[in-house]
Amino acid sequence: MQKTRPDYHLISIFFILFLGTQFVNTNPHFYRNSAFSSSDFFPEKDFIDSNNAFIESISSTCFAPSDTSLNCTSINFYPGDLAEVRMYFGTVDQLIEAGRLTIADSNSNYSIKDTIEWIENTCVTGTLFRIFTLTFFDAPGNVEIECSQKIDILPAFDYVLKFPGDTNDSCLVSGTGGELVTNNFGCETMAFHRDTTFSMSSGEGCAVRTVNYRVINWCEYDGITLEPTIVERDIDGDGNFEEDTYVKIFNGDVWIDDDDSVLKSGPIPTEEEFIIHWGKDSTSYESPNNSDSSYVYTHGYFIYTQKVEIFDNTPPTLGFEEGLSFCIEEQDTVANCLASIKIPIKVVDLCVDRGEVREILISLNGMEKENLEGELYTLVDDLAEGYSIQTVPGKGLPIGQQQFTVTFADNCGNVATEDITFNVEDCSVALPLVDSIYTVLLTEYIVEDNEVIGAEASVKASDFATQGIIDCSPHPNPDTLEESNNNVIYYIVRLITLLANGVETPNEDFVQEQYRTINFNCDDLTIRQPNKLFLIAADGVGNFNYTEIMVFVYPGLEVDPCFDEPPNLQYDIAGIIQTEEGELLQGTKVHLSGQISNVITVGEGSDFRFSNLRGSFHYSIKPSFNENPGNGVSTFDLVQITKHILGIQALDSPYKLIASDVDNSGSLTIMDLIQIRKLILGLSSEFENTTSWVFVPKNHIFTNPLDPWIEHIPDSIRVDSLTQDILTADFIAIKKGDVNGSASTNSKN
Repeated sequence: MQKTRPDYHLISIFFILFLGTQFVNTNPHFYRNSAFSSSDFFPEKDFIDSNNAFIESISSTCFAPSDTSLNCTSINFYPGDLAEVRMYFGTVDQLIEAGRLTIADSNSNYSIKDTIEWIENTCVTGTLFRIFTLTFFDAPGNVEIECSQKIDILPAFDYVLKFPGDTNDSCLVSGTGGELVTNNFGCETMAFHRDTTFSMSSGEGCAVRTVNYRVINWCEYDGITLEPTIVERDIDGDGNFEEDTYVKIFNGDVWIDDDDSVLKSGPIPTEEEFIIHWGKDSTSYESPNNSDSSYVYTHGYFIYTQKVEIFDNTPPTLGFEEGLSFCIEEQDTVANCLASIKIPIKVVDLCVDRGEVREILISLNGMEKENLEGELYTLVDDLAEGYSIQTVPGKGLPIGQQQFTVTFADNCGNVATEDITFNVEDCSVALPLVDSIYTVLLTEYIVEDNEVIGAEASVKASDFATQGIIDCSPHPNPDTLEESNNNVIYYIVRLITLLANGVETPNEDFVQEQYRTINFNCDDLTIRQPNKLFLIAADGVGNFNYTEIMVFVYPGLEVDPCFDEPPNLQYDIAGIIQTEEGELLQGTKVHLSGQISNVITVGEGSDFRFSNLRGSFHYSIKPSFNENPGNGVSTFDLVQITKHILGIQALDSPYKLIASDVDNSGSLTIMDLIQIRKLILGLSSEFENTTSWVFVPKNHIFTNPLDPWIEHIPDSIRVDSLTQDILTADFIAIKKGDVNGSASTNSKN
């Protein structure tokens, strides 16, 4: 329901003066009638008669509880919460029963409710209005009467500040210099700040710590006045700056003393003597012990300065790990033989602060700091870790024993010096570089009693390495090294030898002369699987590394003595080469490798055959054809591949996907489209990373035909042990760039 406007109030006065109805209320907006409108000033007579009759029939009075005020320290409720206000001051029924809220009424057809309006200032002070509203239901449109109570919540400033007197300390940063102490008896919201500065001491100490204490009572400070109240050290002027200073504030009065007589709640008795007493106004001022002091008005903002004399004769200690070692950096065929260094240093001292000035001097093996600092190494502040001496990126220290000399001087002139000795070592050997597959032919007869009983081959370990290793620790006897091996010695070990010694990987037991070479014989022939060996590289200080290699051993003599009765069994390997559509491809070269090597060119029949191959040996068949890259490549192929990439229409076979991958990246991208387009336009004559035709064994099964690159795609057929004719060594020929099968398979075309 809407509150009464002033014009409605005039209407109420009119009724009181001319109709004789009595209204008594403490609220000027005491009468409201929601049925009033602009026509109510000139109503019909019948309505006036009925309304007057109702008003004349009642005599109503609303008396709210008396206005009052409370100190903020005495309330334990939030004035903006109606439920808490009712709990503290009482409900409507409780107020009526206690006689504090009275209603004189000859008509009982009404209801009463209470509401609140809380106007807060700061620090839970302000004005609370409690409004009681009576609603009469017999009048046309209902009639309301209001009365209200005003409750002022008043501030209370009652607190004590204890500022520490001057003192001595053994530390620049923190120690037992005393702390600001506050006792809060009022409703204050206090803010504290302490800042510290240092200066050279003119007394017996090495430095002076000046501590500035700032205190603000936000319930008292107006936030505008910038000048604080300065609380002086040695307030009584007796020259004793070590006494603490007490400041007592109570509702505008301020007392300052150098003893704890102010440490109590409430006002200070006037009969007590204080060094300074400031009253609430400039005319109220007392200073029994310091009559020369002038009046200073306070507004809840104080500053006090403490002096702390620093005495420190104890040098700091430097902590670091002893016996440190660092490894040089070696990479295959390049070794700079220098080590990057990082040595953490902890500085332990009572007077060390990370933001203070200090000096650290460094020398390396007797060389002055200025000759090396910034060029070879630098000092780094590692924050939580302390400090660290680090070599400059790209620089390092050589193999051998090294030493840093570190001198630390604290702010009081105490000095600590330590020598940090450490070693730079060669800790590793680069990985030997080899071919993953190595072939050995048995080219020497084994003769016993003038009779050939077998064949063999002796291979130096260093022969398996494809590139020499440069190591920072050459072998003690360089004359024993092979010319191509540079600074390391190679050893070769069989897997069976390792297992016989109870290990699975090489160790230092195999770095010895007997493993510098290895012998192969008829027992090592690769019938079903190759020989698994480890090539070991070792330097002159005991470091070694190894690489696994696979060695295939085959007969290398015209008459093979490895068989008691040399087998005469001979077999053929044959197959056809055709496209996915079944068209036979002519002109393909088919390569045979293994016990013998051969190359044949597929003719018009598009089949090939290698005849009379010796049984029980390893063979490999691999086709190749790299002519006329533009054969069958057209704009139509470009469109089909584009649709696949855009997800409009997928290519429906793994062979078409392989044909589309002309950059040989293992996926279809815009780069494939660019290369095909350049070939069509004559901007290039071939694909950059692949041949014109590629081949996949026909019997290869794709794990995922929609993603053929998910696994290795073979391009050859391998026969580990030929024991019968193989006449189905067939291949699917794939023309790169041609996805619609339009390429000509006739070599003449």
